Amino acid sequence: TVNVSFAAKDGGQGNVSTVILKRNGEVVGTFNNPPQVKSGTATFNVALGAEGDVSLQAFAYQGNVNANNVGQSGVVQVHIDRTPPVIKATLTPVPNANGWNKSDVTVHFDASDTGCGVASVTGDVVVNTEGANQKITGTTTDKAGNSASIIVTVNLDKTAPTIASALTSQPNANGWNKSDVTVKFTGDDSLSGVDTITPEQVVQTEGADQKIVGTVTDKAGNTASVTATVNLD
Repeated sequence: TVNVSFAAKDGGQGNVSTVILKRNGEVVGTFNNPPQVKSGTATFNVALGAEGDVSLQAFAYQGNVNANNVGQSGVVQVHIDRTPPVIKATLTPVPNANGWNKSDVTVHFDASDTGCGVASVTGDVVVNTEGANQKITGTTTDKAGNSASIIVTVNLDKTAPTIASALTSQPNANGWNKSDVTVKFTGDDSLSGVDTITPEQVVQTEGADQKIVGTVTDKAGNTASVTATVNLD
């Protein structure tokens, strides 16, 4: 909707008979003013088009239009932008192959708009609370009021898993075994879950104070280790 205010000139000697609105130089509306009305507002419903620059200008005529007794407004430039901007998100550090992070994550949003330009975009969001499937939303708005949003998922596990070892053949009261010993490792992680763990180790070589190390890694990359001691004779 375009509203055009008008008033008779020449000290009010005469009436405004017709108001014409032009878009990009072409007539898009004509308002016939009632007799004896010297001023007022003409309202036009104008389709401004899809996208791009539009110029609007109004012309008010006293008497017959052909007499060319006319006053004109300045040109109003309107930029039409109906396309929403584009928004992208970047996580720092980048999640690992399992989709997890093991340290605080900064979510950064970038926006672009090829029409009227970006007016606002969500600032950086720092995720420091552990949890799976944390949804972080970013929104951008261009100068025409079009908006777009993006949702990214953050999986954060900063806690190391747990690991324990067990010998299948328990040593005697002196702490010794007299046959081959298998060392088994078990791990647990309550958030991201266990990714890898050292497989069981069979000790066949005789010797005292043999150190068998087991390591567990969770899906976020946190690790923990345990050492079992085997005395075999």
